[in-house]
Amino acid sequence: MVMNATEMVTGMRFARQCSGRATRPGNRAVLALIGAFVVVLLGGSSVVSAQLCSWGGTPVLPPPDVEFLDSQPEGLRAPARLTTDSQDRIYLTDPTRGAVVVKDVYGVVVAVRGGMGVPLAIAVDAFDTIYVGDQSMGRVDIFDSSWQHAGVLGSGAGEFLSVTDIAVDPDLGLGLIFVADGGADLIKVYGPGGQLVRSFGGPGTGPGQFDFPSALWVSPGGEVFVGDQNNDRVQVFDRDGSFLRCFGAQGGGNRNFGRIQGVVGDLDGRVYVADAFQGHVKVFDGDGAELAVIGSLGDRPGQFRTPFGMAIDGLNRLFVSSVNSGRVEVFGLDDFLTPPPNGVIFSDGFETGDVNAWSDAAP
Repeated sequence: MVMNATEMVTGMRFARQCSGRATRPGNRAVLALIGAFVVVLLGGSSVVSAQLCSWGGTPVLPPPDVEFLDSQPEGLRAPARLTTDSQDRIYLTDPTRGAVVVKDVYGVVVAVRGGMGVPLAIAVDAFDTIYVGDQSMGRVDIFDSSWQHAGVLGSGAGEFLSVTDIAVDPDLGLGLIFVADGGADLIKVYGPGGQLVRSFGGPGTGPGQFDFPSALWVSPGGEVFVGDQNNDRVQVFDRDGSFLRCFGAQGGGNRNFGRIQGVVGDLDGRVYVADAFQGHVKVFDGDGAELAVIGSLGDRPGQFRTPFGMAIDGLNRLFVSSVNSGRVEVFGLDDFLTPPPNGVIFSDGFETGDVNAWSDAAP
């Protein structure tokens, strides 16, 4: 990859951020470091000496049947993290614009929430409560579905050194929110009232330790998958933070990932890992056996320039943000559904705006 002088400088800044060397929130340096991720990633800055983890083996799940569907640049500058809500709308953070962009099930921009500092991480729970991590303030803000501010996690500003990702526990009875603090090498867990319940991790290469945790996903069974970027592995924990297993690093300086920047899973138990440096998404079973590779490095539709955030909606479509090409690439998985034309959705003979109520049998 050929880089100009500006790309080289900003890439070096991002590499320093990825090494876990964080600055106090609110410092101008934080803005420079976080903004740099949209330009280029430089790999190979870490020599992996982490815990040996599983890699390969006999898969216990079939690979997904993947079909490229769409490339969506509309309304985006440098999309980072993304998530879905109960109506299968896509929420995308665009840090260089200080905004969150919301698209409907057809990919049409329906809302833009600006004036948000440097929003990077985002999550939406089953009640459409929105959680946004603001890098410039080191905090996670809480909004209701109408974008009315409803509070903060923990003490607010300064609660985090670097909010890299947010995940919602699918168990509604628990109401837990998991936040990856890449600067502190911790996963912090918050209760329904926004209070800190516990944290786990800490800097290091051993089981349960991190070197810049960059991505989070909580499975329907309550397993917490963490992209441990500079340790070149995905670690798996229970809700209490007890280490269960890992896959990735093989030691001896060999890298199986380049830069993990996104982790998400489907309902069949497959785990998708976005590798920002190698420019693709790898698919694994829950124990780390590789099943498939989605996409490749490039600028054509279905390719990536820095794949970053991922989400799977209720129609079984995989959305991947491509930061440096300013797009979201959309793939259908297995028996995915396509929204009907003209925004008309049928359910038992009646028109409705709820995409989850749509069936193939229209009147």
